[in-house]
Amino acid sequence: MPSVGEIWAANFAYEDDPLQTKLRPALVISADQSTCVCILLAVSSRTPKPNYDYPIKYWQAAGLSKPSCVRLENAVEFVFTDLEFKIGKLHQKDQNGVFWRLAELYENENENENELDLY
Repeated sequence: MPSVGEIWAANFAYEDDPLQTKLRPALVISADQSTCVCILLAVSSRTPKPNYDYPIKYWQAAGLSKPSCVRLENAVEFVFTDLEFKIGKLHQKDQNGVFWRLAELYENENENENELDLY
């Protein structure tokens, strides 16, 4: 059973062609054992985008084969049976960093929405 902070391999659909998928590492940010559903963020080895990615500092300890980042902008829901295999677990410092950045990101989005509501 997946749990928060673990990295699992999952098939993510391409945005431009949802029928095609790519097996990639993903970080579990939520896992509901009663419904067997989890929320994942994709992990990528591409160059991190400054405002939307978290560079994983302890990527080797997490079981990743190369420097990687967590893509913070697109959380995806998966049922447990759709996960292929467990890769590893993020170091606690990286877990803290991811959740801190998520809180910052969504706080800023909410502030921007509130500003729009004022006009």
